[in-house]
Amino acid sequence: LENRVGPLADTIPQFQPGTLQTSAEITKERVINRKLRKQMFYTVNFSMYTVEDVDGTSTPFLYFGGRTANPIFNDPQEACKQLIKTDNYKPNRESIDAVVASVASGDTTKVKLSDLRLNGDNAEWKYIEIDTTDYAELNDAEKKFAAVGYGSMDVAEGKEKSDFDNAMAMLREEGVAKTKMFVLSLDYVQKNAPKNGALARACWLGNTDSSSCINADNRSVSDHDALRGVPLVVAAEGGAPQKAVVNPIVAAYQTLFAQEKDAVAQMTSEIAAGLSNLVTSYLKRQAK
Repeated sequence: LENRVGPLADTIPQFQPGTLQTSAEITKERVINRKLRKQMFYTVNFSMYTVEDVDGTSTPFLYFGGRTANPIFNDPQEACKQLIKTDNYKPNRESIDAVVASVASGDTTKVKLSDLRLNGDNAEWKYIEIDTTDYAELNDAEKKFAAVGYGSMDVAEGKEKSDFDNAMAMLREEGVAKTKMFVLSLDYVQKNAPKNGALARACWLGNTDSSSCINADNRSVSDHDALRGVPLVVAAEGGAPQKAVVNPIVAAYQTLFAQEKDAVAQMTSEIAAGLSNLVTSYLKRQAK
């Protein structure tokens, strides 16, 4: 995995499909890779905002997801052009339907904006605040939102702590007592979301100097921040780009690590046994 710095529309095409990292994946790597803590990142997350009828009341919703059905990364040139010129990307019906469908598959989280206890007085955006020590006080909607951003709150089998626990411990180690997750305000969504349509924004992960905050309202896609993934090209000596030589086995491992959830979902007992044998063989070789 490598970083590429530049405007979002310019950097997305530089990476192998499916390898770009979400905020939760970057945060998980930051726990053991201190160098990543000082870098600001665009992430392969998206936020889509709608106004939907709930018992006769127009109600703003947030769809917060990653690689699957990502309306920004599936149409980066047009999305970034609209974000720069109009502040918002308006995905087409097909893209909206794909996002809605991805909620049922568990790839995207849907929350009612009014269920988030939002702070701030900016007309466009608000935020939830997360105490990195006492995050049990988050309500259910806030926990769902925060888990997509910083890692699952479920403790995996054989582990003592969740990815979210480890992320918060890393932030405390960096002196971050509280972090924030930014979203569009209810009033802004009510006024600007098209009828039967949606607004979409890119997402951004701050460095630990900026409390590792997450912006699920990002429209500043012309900034020179980093994307992280497996690159398609490398700079040749002299600056000319050339095709990267990627070992296919290494690429397969990287794809699995980048898509851990999907990899586990597709795993069978035969695959698990094969992976276990590979690890055993590796450990035996290292012990020699």
